[in-house]
Amino acid sequence: IAALQKTLPNCKIEWDDPAKATTPQPAAASKLFMHDPAFPQWMAQVQAMPAEQQIEAVSKKLMELNPGFDGNLMGDGLKGSPKIDNGIVYRLSFCSDHVVDISPVRAFTKLIYLGCYGSADGKGSLADLSPLEGMHIGQVEFQFNKGGNRSCGGISKCIHQHVFVCLYKFF
Repeated sequence: IAALQKTLPNCKIEWDDPAKATTPQPAAASKLFMHDPAFPQWMAQVQAMPAEQQIEAVSKKLMELNPGFDGNLMGDGLKGSPKIDNGIVYRLSFCSDHVVDISPVRAFTKLIYLGCYGSADGKGSLADLSPLEGMHIGQVEFQFNKGGNRSCGGISKCIHQHVFVCLYKFF
C-alpha cells in the first residue's frame, strides 16, 4: 500500500483490510444455503410450482436467509414485477442492501437477466455470486455492492459466452 501511495500521491487509497472489516462479510461458502443438504429438495419443490408461487417461495427463502431483506423481487432495474413467459421466470432483480446469500435464485433455471442492486454506492451487502455458477444467465447486473471487483472475476464460471455487467466505483 505504501508503494502505491507514493506512486499515486493525489489519489485516495482505501484498502479493505479483513482484520478491520466493519461491514457484513459474504456468507462463507460452507454456510450458503446451496450447500445445505436440504437445498436440493427445496429447489425441486419450488421448481414444481407455478411461476408466481416460485417467486413467492424464493422471496420467502431469501428473507429467511438474509435478515433485513424485504422480500421484494422485481423486474428489470428494480421496476415492476419479475418477468414470466410460458410459466418460466426469466427476468428478476432485487435490492441487495441486506442480501448475502442468493442461493434460492438457483430455483429459476431459465433466468436470462438478474439484477442485484445496492441502493447507493457500497450499500449492497452482496459479495458472493458463487451460487450463480453454472446457471448460464444471459445478463447479470451487480451494482453498488460491497463485492465489487472480486466477484466480477468469479462470475465468469456461471455464464457461458454471455454478457456480464459489473458496475462498481473506485474511490
